[in-house]
Amino acid sequence: MRQRDLVFFSLFFLLASCSESQTPSSKGIDLSVEHFSEARNGTYELWLSFPDLASRPLGSTPTTLHGDEEFVSVGKFNVREGQVISPQGAPVQFNLPEGKNLQFAIDAVITFQPSGVDTMFARVCGGAFRGDATVGTAELTTNDFDAFGNSLLNPSGAFRLYAESGDFRRGVWFANAQFQNTLNLRFLTTPRWLYEARVVNVGSNTIDTVMSFTHPSAVINPPNHLIGRVFEAGRNLANGTTRVELVVRPIHTPSTHCAIRLLYRDIPGTATQSDVFDLQRDLNLPRARVTLRKQ
Repeated sequence: MRQRDLVFFSLFFLLASCSESQTPSSKGIDLSVEHFSEARNGTYELWLSFPDLASRPLGSTPTTLHGDEEFVSVGKFNVREGQVISPQGAPVQFNLPEGKNLQFAIDAVITFQPSGVDTMFARVCGGAFRGDATVGTAELTTNDFDAFGNSLLNPSGAFRLYAESGDFRRGVWFANAQFQNTLNLRFLTTPRWLYEARVVNVGSNTIDTVMSFTHPSAVINPPNHLIGRVFEAGRNLANGTTRVELVVRPIHTPSTHCAIRLLYRDIPGTATQSDVFDLQRDLNLPRARVTLRKQ
């Protein structure tokens, strides 16, 4: 009897442990990030996609650029000093929705979510899972086709200081010496993002938003009127503390709340009216790693 009881209880605990391993748990999903700024008036959110067996033939693979309906949220988070935290500032916990199994996760996406928005909003980076039945890892980048794809590839541009009247140091134009547009940008294929040109006071981090657009041709067409014209201020911009930046930001969201910087250049204090300054490319774009501990 004791031997049968021992077998029974061993089987009971084995089944119980197997059942527990399928229970949604925050311990099964780990996230690390690089080059994420702190989200303001909103959060970031981690989403996983799973195969829809009801609509896909058995054994088929998903296409790239899944629709929002393909993804389920496993939790919101923020980033402070490079560390992933909960929106409230506590250690973050990601939870797998009921009925989903980590074994079948296909890929992951991180979005920026403005306050009060629960549906999938602005995709920041994405990537597919690789691994085995024990551990799966996804390297999330902005150039994944579930995020920006090739939209942010090799941006370039230049600017000069020019004003229509008065001190030339009050104006910034994305133009060369012949007043030809210098921006080389791609159309943003991912939804809910805009390009934005801005002037930043490096000392105080105050930002003047000078122009937002979705298509590069917007910088040479109305309502900007003049080729490459960006900004004219009521002050000298060649003061040694001012930087020109080109970023992408989510729609309906100030770039101070969420932005990805693509190009930048400090305005030298010695700038002359004939100088043209090439913008430097920011190579530190957001990236992340999602690890699924499946067993």
